[in-house]
Amino acid sequence: MNRFVNSLSDESKIVRKRALESIRKETVDVNPPLDKDILQNLAEESLLRPILRNFSDSAEKCRELACDLIKDIVLQIPFPSKLLHYIIPVLVQRLGQDTIQEPSEEVRLPLLKLADLLLQLCRENCAPYLNDYVAILRHTVVDPFADMKRQSCTTISRLASTLKVVFHMQSETLINPLLTQISHQHSKVRSSVVKCIGDVCKYGNNKSVDDVVSHLAQRCFDPIPTVRRSLTEVVADWLLNLPDRYSYWHKFIPLLLTSFSDSQPEIAEFANDAWFRIGKQFEEENEQDFKDKLDFDTAPLNWYPSNVTRPRLGCRILIYRNFGRLTSGIYNDIGDWVVETRIKTAALLYYLILNVEDSVTQFMAKIMPSLTRGALDDERQVTNFVTRASQLIGYFVNPEVWCELLLPTVSQAQNCAALKVLSACVSCTEDHVLDAFLDKILDVVLDVQVRLVFQKSLYLRELLAFSDGVCLAMKKLEAQSQRTFTLFSIVLSCRGICVDAEIPPKADASLKLLADTCSISVDQLYSLHTATLLNSLKPSHTSWTLFSMEKLIFDSIILNQDVNIGDLAEIIFDLMSPSLEPEKDVELRLKTITLLCQMLLQTRYLNFTNKCFTISKYA
Repeated sequence: MNRFVNSLSDESKIVRKRALESIRKETVDVNPPLDKDILQNLAEESLLRPILRNFSDSAEKCRELACDLIKDIVLQIPFPSKLLHYIIPVLVQRLGQDTIQEPSEEVRLPLLKLADLLLQLCRENCAPYLNDYVAILRHTVVDPFADMKRQSCTTISRLASTLKVVFHMQSETLINPLLTQISHQHSKVRSSVVKCIGDVCKYGNNKSVDDVVSHLAQRCFDPIPTVRRSLTEVVADWLLNLPDRYSYWHKFIPLLLTSFSDSQPEIAEFANDAWFRIGKQFEEENEQDFKDKLDFDTAPLNWYPSNVTRPRLGCRILIYRNFGRLTSGIYNDIGDWVVETRIKTAALLYYLILNVEDSVTQFMAKIMPSLTRGALDDERQVTNFVTRASQLIGYFVNPEVWCELLLPTVSQAQNCAALKVLSACVSCTEDHVLDAFLDKILDVVLDVQVRLVFQKSLYLRELLAFSDGVCLAMKKLEAQSQRTFTLFSIVLSCRGICVDAEIPPKADASLKLLADTCSISVDQLYSLHTATLLNSLKPSHTSWTLFSMEKLIFDSIILNQDVNIGDLAEIIFDLMSPSLEPEKDVELRLKTITLLCQMLLQTRYLNFTNKCFTISKYA
């Protein structure tokens, strides 16, 4: 054995290599195995230091063999902690310097794994070497070799959990190197870094959360599901186990709730399960404060969204306590230029409102601008979540509150976004609650400036959606009521002034829904309200032009096959007469005559002789 040890310092690398192989054969690979105590003494007294010197050997193969030999010796001896004061300084010299001392990445990785192995075997005995470990890891985590980065993250996590009593003294040193790797091109590295940051903050100085949370938030948009899953697990663990978690609810909750809408069902399911456990733990930790609420929280709500599981009391209280701190950030992000940011923010708003329930009332003035800002987004997923969030407002908030915020915007600015939010709120409000405010809402929407100022298809679609929302909410309307006429007028106005071929079918569907709500047929609906609608056009009929909104609505009614215009001849001719005056525009007169011909063809089986003679003198 002495001969082999002496050969380790020979000038020939072949001799050194053979010496390392021979030592292995006589120690760790010998059969039968050496007694562990003998191997321990042999390593301490004669083998360890010469082999460690070969960690700096000029030959890469010799360095690799030396590292593997030390690893196997450490695994077989009973007290590896007695060798730490020899091995750790050498590892620091090879891995913990500002410049890379070990040029081969195939050797650096075994060296780092050796450090990790010592940590696993010696555990708390490594505490005196905490600074050395940190010096190594803060350099290896930024190593160019991707496997070194991943192994470094594993070792850092093990260091944090093993030496948790003293780790907080050095944990902040590792944060900046880790953050430089959180956007690495390899998804496995990003995932490892996220998990590692979770352990460093959990077992180290919790104040590091402030430095890392914005970087972690960017991983919510990571294209790789594995990374998003790692982030969800880390945030859930923090919400359950971080010592200072009560100071960071408002930072962690948005990150977890964002995962509820993840494209991968398993991630969304994990986030929901974690949120349930977080709420339950919060209830248990504060049982005395919430005892009364817990006792009376078992009864289901009478008016609640279908196919939605109600969050636990603890979850609802957590959101309520932190909702106000999130509103300004939601408003900024829902208008962000990045589509993914807007989608995640709209989804977050929906889940926040779902958890805060009727307590959202006191935050309405802050979240309404966010809803209207996202209502007209070009991305369908954003508008879908905004619509769902607005529907929750209908479930949880008294109409008096949202009417005060929305109706002035609808009436003054003809705001399509406000109308979209209003439609969603109306559609999910309980009928007996909405009844007291419905007339006020209808008056605003029926206003001529609101109905007719836009010919944009988007605005008309929202008007039709509003009509459908009222029908869905009220479930039953009187056929001859003013409310029914108002909705009938809105739908036919949209049908008349549209320029988009998609609108008429939607308008017909809205009329069918309105008729069903009144328990009558569409023909009966026309019979009841067409005359009243035509009379409402009279105040301006003498000043109609070819493109007047009222004229377009009138033409649409006349040409509608469902209207029995024979019963309305007198009103129709009264409205048409001024457009046939000689001083009127020729094109207007020509179009009116054409419309009259079409009308007479539709009603040729009726006797209009007297009235037709009255009209013919203008033609």
